[in-house]
Parts: sequence; C-alpha cells; structure tokens
Amino acid sequence: MAWQLGMPLIETDLLLKNRSGDIEHDLVTFQQLLDARHDLNRPAIAEGVLILRTLEKVSVTPDYLIYVEATGREGSLVWQGAFKAYAAKYRSRETANYTFRWSPDHAS
Repeated sequence: MAWQLGMPLIETDLLLKNRSGDIEHDLVTFQQLLDARHDLNRPAIAEGVLILRTLEKVSVTPDYLIYVEATGREGSLVWQGAFKAYAAKYRSRETANYTFRWSPDHAS
C-alpha cells in the first residue's frame, strides 16, 4: 500500500526492543522517523503490532486506521495477554476506517 501511495512505511515491528517479554518499541527512533516526515509536511504509514498504543506513546493520532484481520493468526502465545488487553482498550477493529480481511488459505 505504501508503494502504491508513494509514501514511506514505518514498520514498528523492526523497532521492538525485546521480542520474548513485554512488547516495547524504541520510541526515540520511532519519533525521529515520524518527525522527519512531519518536518517536511509529508505523511507516513506506520504499521506494526499494537500500533495505536505505540502512536499514543508519542502523542500521535492517526488520520486513517486500517485493521488487518488475519484468519487463523492469533499471534505469539507469549503476547496473547497483551493483545487481549490492547483490543479491549483501543477497540481498533471497531474504530477502524477500513478492515482488510486476509486468509492464509488465499495467500499466494
């Protein structure tokens, strides 16, 4: 999508600090990437696990939210509790501007 729109993608999963315990991102680097785009008055697409929480931590409200629903993909067992708490707090599925449904059965 980022390529089609000619916008950079900030993949926050690449900024995960600890992949085995708590889900925490390198917020300093994330803020620098966002600021670089905003300083040019340009948009960016941010994507990743718990994205609304990550945006909230850097005081950014998304202009548009796409929820990706992946059938059969529940995520890491280690992070299941965090995912449930996130869903309850942010209700991203219900508040998304668009829902993209993806199924591994239909992936090529």
